[in-house]
Amino acid sequence: MIQLKILQQGTGYRYRREDYDDEGNVIYTKSSDVRCSRVKLGQKVYFIINDTQGNSYADANYYLNERMPLFGKSENTRRKAGHVIARYENFLKLMNLQTQDLDMQDITRLTRFFKGAADIQCKNGTVNDYLGTLRDYFTANDIDCQPLFKKRLVETEKVTGDDFSVTMLRYTYVSNLPVNSRDKEVVPKYITMDEYTKLIKIAQEAGDIYGIMLMHLMFRYGIRLGGCIGLTEEDFIYMKIGGEDVPTLIMRNRMSDRPDQKAKNRITPQSRDDYKSAEYMDQWKYDDYSHYYLTESGKFVEAFTSFIKNTREWAMKNKPENYRQSEADIVDPESFREKGLDKNHYIFLNSQGKPLSAQTWAKRLRAYFFVAEIKVDKDRRKNNLSHRFRHGFAMMHAKFMDPPVPAHVLQKMMHHKYISSTMVYYNPTPEEELEQKTKLQNKVFDDNPELKDIIDKYLNDNFDNAENGPISE
Repeated sequence: MIQLKILQQGTGYRYRREDYDDEGNVIYTKSSDVRCSRVKLGQKVYFIINDTQGNSYADANYYLNERMPLFGKSENTRRKAGHVIARYENFLKLMNLQTQDLDMQDITRLTRFFKGAADIQCKNGTVNDYLGTLRDYFTANDIDCQPLFKKRLVETEKVTGDDFSVTMLRYTYVSNLPVNSRDKEVVPKYITMDEYTKLIKIAQEAGDIYGIMLMHLMFRYGIRLGGCIGLTEEDFIYMKIGGEDVPTLIMRNRMSDRPDQKAKNRITPQSRDDYKSAEYMDQWKYDDYSHYYLTESGKFVEAFTSFIKNTREWAMKNKPENYRQSEADIVDPESFREKGLDKNHYIFLNSQGKPLSAQTWAKRLRAYFFVAEIKVDKDRRKNNLSHRFRHGFAMMHAKFMDPPVPAHVLQKMMHHKYISSTMVYYNPTPEEELEQKTKLQNKVFDDNPELKDIIDKYLNDNFDNAENGPISE
């Protein structure tokens, strides 16, 4: 019997193997402590994997610090990958294995090791993400591990109508753990139009123009919170589209951004020299997934322009020192000078004149939810409150527009990488499913009054006095 133990020490873990004989006696032990450490040198952040004996893992460190930045992976993504690889190396060390020697039984043990135990146990989907990280790592370094890449064909029905359905045929990895598709595909919690209106009124009564602007960008345009609080004065421009000047917000990442200010799926520069690279420039200039067009009717654009101007003037007057520390990098100096400014700043600030953080905003939003009597998660915060606005944007277009926006159009509006992420909004909620089933049952009876009479009257009246009784064998 082999038992792998996870020893928690502070925020990290150490690992130990103990082998037992049939009588429960320990006959073999081994410990391992391979860790991923964050090191900052100048402007660059490195993630280094080594063990307590000082051994370094060259392939892993190259992947984390050279390959991943090359493909625009964020610091947070690299950190997570580093911890997955470190845990994998602990597994190999405890089990006295080499990657090229792994078989399916070893991969099964690895998935159990990743899943963990008791209160630190991971969900199946998280374990699958860990396995996916290893596959990317192996592919980038040309490391052979066939059992981890073994696949099988599965068929799933995505959307069904009266006379039409869409079926997806896809290959999945044999080593991946099963995920409850019902949980994964159910419509997430979202802000309704009534709830949005109520929250806006609460923010208005509190004199919170920042809150109104943030909630509006998230609900009316579907922008993620990180993209919102990472916006700078440079990112609000007018783009020429079809001969018209369209007010546009550009999603792009900077060296000056904090992790919570990052725009998802956008290149994260590793140095300021990257601002001049073709990949970085092409993404924010020509990729529609970097652009949010402020196309609504009304005076929002005018209000947003005034908001930026008034914020700058307030901070310069009341918090000049903090505001100087709140400068953001300028990506395109030539175009930025056309704005008549010489310094670029983040648009959303806190009361001290510093860039607003996701944590500060979350506290305020949670208070607004409480006043609005909108239910929040208490123990396990599964549903990010800010992200509910983005879900509300999606549901408004997928369900409540007449006709609904097609999935492939909404995919682009949501800036989703895969349409499977968009399809979740087209699944019925439990309430909608109950309503549709009730309508169907009622229609069956309305169209067949004789059947309704049998069910409602004959069975109720005659069951107790039925002469034939139960069906005989």
